[in-house]
Amino acid sequence: MKDQNDSLTVESLELHPELRKNKVLTAMCHVFLKMGNEWLTAKQIVAACHALNVIRLRQVKQGKTPASTIQGSISIVLSTATQLQVPPPISKLKCDGGRGTYYRLSPELFPKGSIFSDKMPIDTTPQLIAAPTSGNSVQSKRRTTNKKRKRTVRASSHSKKRKRAEGYKGRRLSSEHSNSKSNSAQSTVKTKVGPEFDWLDLIDSGSDLSDVDSDWSSESESCYVPNGRLTTDSMAGLDETSEEMESLIDMLLTTYQPTDFAIDTSLKPSDFCVGQQTGYSYPRLRNRPKKRVAKPQCEDSFCIKDLYMQNGQPMTRLFCIADGHGGAGCSKFLTERIPEMIEKLLQDYTPFQMCKVSVQEKFKQDMTEVIKCLDNEYLDRKREEFRQWRNQESKVEPVDDGATLVLNIFFGDWLINANVGDSRTVLAHGVRNKWIVDFASEDHKPYLERLAQNIFCNGGMFVDNNDKPIKFDPVRHERRIRPSLKRARIRLQDANNDLGIPYSNGRGINWSLNVAATIGDLLFKLDPNKPVVSCVPDVYFTRLDRLSDTSGRGFLLMSTDGLFDHMYASKPEVQNLTIATQVGRKIDIGESPMDIVKHLCNREGDRELFENTLQEYDDCTCILVKL
Repeated sequence: MKDQNDSLTVESLELHPELRKNKVLTAMCHVFLKMGNEWLTAKQIVAACHALNVIRLRQVKQGKTPASTIQGSISIVLSTATQLQVPPPISKLKCDGGRGTYYRLSPELFPKGSIFSDKMPIDTTPQLIAAPTSGNSVQSKRRTTNKKRKRTVRASSHSKKRKRAEGYKGRRLSSEHSNSKSNSAQSTVKTKVGPEFDWLDLIDSGSDLSDVDSDWSSESESCYVPNGRLTTDSMAGLDETSEEMESLIDMLLTTYQPTDFAIDTSLKPSDFCVGQQTGYSYPRLRNRPKKRVAKPQCEDSFCIKDLYMQNGQPMTRLFCIADGHGGAGCSKFLTERIPEMIEKLLQDYTPFQMCKVSVQEKFKQDMTEVIKCLDNEYLDRKREEFRQWRNQESKVEPVDDGATLVLNIFFGDWLINANVGDSRTVLAHGVRNKWIVDFASEDHKPYLERLAQNIFCNGGMFVDNNDKPIKFDPVRHERRIRPSLKRARIRLQDANNDLGIPYSNGRGINWSLNVAATIGDLLFKLDPNKPVVSCVPDVYFTRLDRLSDTSGRGFLLMSTDGLFDHMYASKPEVQNLTIATQVGRKIDIGESPMDIVKHLCNREGDRELFENTLQEYDDCTCILVKL
C-alpha cells in the first residue's frame, strides 16, 4: 500500500481552490492517501488525524474528539462542492441498514491513470480490511432522536444585497450490505511495520505514525466493508444526523491566535483571538429535515499587522475587518492594501501629537483621503472589467461587489478607530463588578439623518424589505435618526448606465443596500461627484492610559454586522452594553479570548443573547483584544 500512494500528494489531487481552503478536508486527504484510500469510519479518521498529527481537532469530554467532528466537516465539504457544481471530494457509503457509514476520497480527485482511480470500480463486492483493535464494532453508531425543535422560521433581513436562501437539491442514496465479523483473536499493536502491516490497527490504537519501522506482521480481527462508492448525484443531497448537527457549527468556525500571524508577540496588545464563521441558511420548505446549507465561501476578510517606521522600529499594531457583500473581492482587496497605506500615513505622526485637536483633525482628513483613494482604485478596476465585458473583450461577467471596513490602530497610548459601514468596534472596561462601554463606533445606516439627506439628494431612494418605496421628506430633521427609515434599504431612482452593470437580479428584484457607507459598489457610485452611498469614514481617538488607571481590566471587540444583527436587542446602545457585560463577565471568570470569540460567533449557541428563529445567518468575524 505504501508503494502505491507514495507518488501521490494532496497537491496532486484535483480539488477546487475553495475546497483546498478547508483545513479539515486537507487533513483528511493526507489520511486517506496514507491509508491507501481504504474505506474508513469517522472514528478511524479522527484517530488517524491525531496519530499523523495533520491537524488539531477540537476535544471535548476526557480530551477525546467525537466522530461527529469529522461527520460535520464532511457535510460542509459536500454542501460546498454541490454549490460550486464540482464532483464531491468524499465518497460516502452506508452499510448495515444505515447504521454504519464509511468514507474515502472520490476517484474523480485522482489524476487519470493513477492506481486509485483505476482500482475504484462501482460494485458491491465486500473487501476484507482490518478492524479496530479495541474490539468494538467498526460500524458507526448513529444517534437518532424523535425530538423536534419547535421554531418559528422567519427570514433574516440583514444581508447587504437581497439574496434567496437556496438549499442544494438531490436525492439520498443508501447502500445496504450485510456486515459479518470473523472470530480471530485480537493482537497487540507494535511500533514496527512490514508488508503485512495494516495501518488501521495502528490508528485505532492511538499510536504515533511518524516514526514507524519495518518488519512486523500481526493477525487482527477483521470485518467486511463493501467496495462501493456513491455517485455525484447521490452525494448532492445530504441529511445530517443529530451528531452531525451538533458539530456542524464548529466546522464552519475557524479561530486564529497571535502565533498565527507574522507579528512580534512581545509587543502589546498580544492577548487576542480572531473567530470567523461562514454564513449558512435553512431550507424554506416545511416538513424537511433540519439541514444547514453553508455558503460557498466567507465574504469577510481581516488582517492583523505590525506597522514599522522607516528606520525599522515597530510603530503600531493594526487590526482590520472588511465585510464583503456581493462577493469577497473587495474585502480581500482592502485587507491586502490597508496595512501599506496606513503605515505610510503614520510616518508623519507621533503618539505625543495626538493630544492636539488640530493634529487629530489633520489625521481625519488624511485618513479620509486614504479611504477615498482605495475606493477609487477599486471602482476603477471594476469599471475596466465591465468595459471589457461590454465590448466582449472578456468572457467572464464581472461582479459588482463592495465591503464595509473597520480598523483599529494601537498608537502609543492612543486607540485610533476608523469606520466605514456597519461593522462595529466596542471598547469597554470593568469597574468592580460592572462593565462600562467607553467607546463604540456608529453604524452607517440609512436611518441616520446626516446620511439620509445625501442619499436622497444624490439619486437614491428608500424601500422596505419587500422592495416597496418608503416616503421620504427632504426637509432636514432635528433628530439624529429617522424612525421611518429604521429598516430601510437603499435603491437607485435611475440605474441606467453605459457600463451594463445589472440593476436587478435574475428574478427581477432590484439591487439594494441596507448600509449607507461602503467601499466599492460601483452601481451606487456611477457619478463620482454624486455617489449615492459614501465612503467617508468616521475617525475617533481614545486615550487608553486613562482606562488602565481606573481598573486595569478592559477589552476591545470589533466585529462585522453578522454578530450584532442576530442579537435579541435591536438598539445599538443596548447591544453594546450587553456585549460589554457578557464578554466582561467571561473575562472575569478566566475564559480565554478564543473561547469567547467562539461563543460569540456561534450565534445559535446562546439563546439568551441571540435570536434562534432566523432562517439565514450571515458571515461573522470577531476580533477580541484584551487590554
